Formats: sequence, C-alpha cells, structure tokens
Amino acid sequence: MFVKPNKEGCRANATKDGFCFWHSKQTEQQRDQAVMDGGHSPKRSYGREDEITINSTQDVLRLITETINDLRQNNASTRMANAIGYLAGIALKSIDQGDLERRLSELEYAIKVKDGHSQQPR
Repeated sequence: MFVKPNKEGCRANATKDGFCFWHSKQTEQQRDQAVMDGGHSPKRSYGREDEITINSTQDVLRLITETINDLRQNNASTRMANAIGYLAGIALKSIDQGDLERRLSELEYAIKVKDGHSQQPR
C-alpha cells in the first residue's frame, strides 16, 4: 500500500502488487497514457451559467426552448436536460396552482361584494 507524505495510506483499490492504479510501478505507462488521454477528452458543459427567474408559463417555455437548443448543440448533458425538464414541470404546476388560488380569491371577493350589496338595510 502506498503511504502518502502525511503518513496516511492510499484508499484506492489495490492491484495484484498491493498498489492502486495511480501508485503501482506496473501501471506507469498506462497511467501516463490515461493522463494524456484525459487532456483530449470532450469537455462537458452543464448548461448555461446565467440565473433565471420563472414567474410565468412563458418563462418556463423559454427555459425549455433554451434547454432543447443546448441539448441539440451538445452544450448540455442529457442528465441536466432531464433535471431541467422535471423541475420545469414542477414550476408549471406551481404557477397553475398560484393562478387558481388568485382566481378563487377574486371569485370569493366578488361574491362577498355582491352579497353585501344585495342585502339592503331595513
């Protein structure tokens, strides 16, 4: 087992020689190649970094449209796009719920006003 300068042992899984891939003398060439290959691997993008505000169905539609375009242009991972789609669905439900609550309050107020006006003082 490889012992680090702070006297702690390496916690990576050991190979046959008792050392991990990164500390074994037997895997030195493979390790060097892996490091070089890592510099050439495609970089992931996790979507846009700008903040958004979602207050309406139009905002949700804009977010979904941007996410679709980012995904099609390979500027976002499918995992990120799925998460955004899921959260956008929750946002739509919240917006709809808020609209229903607002409309219900308006109707209740209208009924109270109507009842108040229909009862004439005697």
